[in-house]
Amino acid sequence: MRARVAAYALIVVGALSAVSWLGLFFYYSETRPHHPEPENGRVIALNNHGQLSYLTGEEDRWMTLLSFGAAFMAIGGAILATVRVAKN
Repeated sequence: MRARVAAYALIVVGALSAVSWLGLFFYYSETRPHHPEPENGRVIALNNHGQLSYLTGEEDRWMTLLSFGAAFMAIGGAILATVRVAKN
């Protein structure tokens, strides 16, 4: 029972992280400059269907963390749920 709850919690947190990534992606696409600003460290391009926005290294790291974290949590939860169901 605890494993099932943990599995579903991982799936839900993974899905929420994916939604957060999507929201952050569109927020950055609209609010960040559309040309590089090396003096401010905004040199990493974010491509939204051809519209480029430029992020700092920290903003890019948060985007990467959210995307990989969401995938790993959701996949880990799905695997855990599958393994637990197969054992029962």
